[in-house]
Amino acid sequence: MMNLDIYTLVTNIGKAKIANATVTGSKVDFLKLKVGDGNGAYYEPNENQTDLMHTVWSGNVNNVLTGGENNPNWIIVQTMIPPAEGGFYIREAGIFDNDNNLLAISKYPESYKPTMDDGSTDDLTVELIFEVSNSSVINLKIDPLVTTASIKDLKNLETKINQKIDVITEQMKEIANKVDNIKIADGTTTTKGIVKLNNATNSTSQTEAATPLAVKTAMDKANEAFQYASNGKNLIAGKVGNVTGNNTHAEIANRIQTDKNTAASNLNSKGVNANGNEALASLVSKIANISISGMGGKRFVAGKVICSPDGDTKKFKNLGRDLSDRGSTSNINYFKLNLEFKPSHVFAYNASFDSFTFSCSTDNWTVLGEGGVIGLGSKHAYLAGNIFEGNTIYIPIFQISKELNYIAYE
Repeated sequence: MMNLDIYTLVTNIGKAKIANATVTGSKVDFLKLKVGDGNGAYYEPNENQTDLMHTVWSGNVNNVLTGGENNPNWIIVQTMIPPAEGGFYIREAGIFDNDNNLLAISKYPESYKPTMDDGSTDDLTVELIFEVSNSSVINLKIDPLVTTASIKDLKNLETKINQKIDVITEQMKEIANKVDNIKIADGTTTTKGIVKLNNATNSTSQTEAATPLAVKTAMDKANEAFQYASNGKNLIAGKVGNVTGNNTHAEIANRIQTDKNTAASNLNSKGVNANGNEALASLVSKIANISISGMGGKRFVAGKVICSPDGDTKKFKNLGRDLSDRGSTSNINYFKLNLEFKPSHVFAYNASFDSFTFSCSTDNWTVLGEGGVIGLGSKHAYLAGNIFEGNTIYIPIFQISKELNYIAYE
C-alpha cells in the first residue's frame, strides 16, 4: 500500500554539495524549483534521484529562509506560481542549483493549480521545509517582490491601516479649517506673499513675477543678441589680420586702432598727411591713391622674368628714329607681363660682366638692344611698337636668353 506521508529528502548530490561547501567555505545556491505530477500518481522519492518523474512547471526560487532560533538547521524554500500558470496537479517538487543538480526532492500534498481560464486568478505558493546538517552554507535570500502572509497577519495589518486612516482624516480636517482662515498678503521684494504672474519681457514691476514664457522670451532675445555680436566679431576677424573671433570687443577695437595708427604712420613717412583718428575708409583711400614721385603713376610692380630666344615670337611694328610707323613688321622674341593695371612705363634689363640686354617701353613704343662690356657702349638698339591686350603687355627683347629684372608702373 502506498505511504501517504508527506516529506522532503536531501538527495545524495545535495548532501555532497553541502559537505563540500562546509569544507571550502563556499555557499550552496537553491536556484530553481520544479513541480511535477508524478506521472498521474504518488510515488516514493529517494535520495538517488537526479530529476522529477514528470515536471509540469519550473521557476526561480523566491525565498530561502531558516527555521529561526528554535530550528536553526531547518531550511524553508518558497516559490510562487503566478495566476497565469496552471492547469496541472502537483504531487512532487524538487530544488535545483545553478548546475541543474537536484539537491532536495519532496513528496508534495496533491494540489491542483487552476488557471484564469478556470475562473481563478489566485497564485499558489509552494513551500518545502527540510533539515540540513549545516544551514550556514546555504545561501539565504528573500525576494522583496514576493511576500507571504497568514490571514491573521492580513487582518492585523488591515486594522492598523484603518486606524492610521482615521487619524490622518481628522488631521486633514484640522489643517483644512486652518487654511480657510489664513489670509495671505501680496508678496513684495522684502516679504513673502501671493505674487501675480506676468508674461511681459519689458515690465519694470517689482510686485509681479515673470512666467517661464517671459523668461524664455528674454533668454531667446539675449541669445539672439549674443549670436549677432559673435557673428559680427567673426566677420571683423575675417577682415583684420590680427583680430580673431575669440577677442573681446574692446580687444578688437584696440587692435583695429593699432592698425589705423600704423597705416597713418606709414602714410606720413611717404609724404601723405594722415592721422590714426581718421575713419578707416579715409586711410584706405589715401593708401590707394599714393603717387610715385616723378613717375606720375599710382601703382608699380617689380620682379624677374625668364626670356628665351627659342620661345614664341610676335609681329611687332618697325618704327623709325622719329617713332613713325615704317609700315612693316618683324617677328621678334618677347616677354609678357600680366598685371592688375595697364602700365605706362616698363623697364627691363639684364647686366653681367660681359654683356647686358635691355628693353624700355612706353605706351606706344619700345627701345630694345644688347650691350657689350658694361661701360663700352651698345652693340645694337632697335625701335618697335608695343602690343597691349587689356592689362597684358607684350614687350620685344633682343634675341639672347636672359633673366631680366623689370619694373612697371602706371
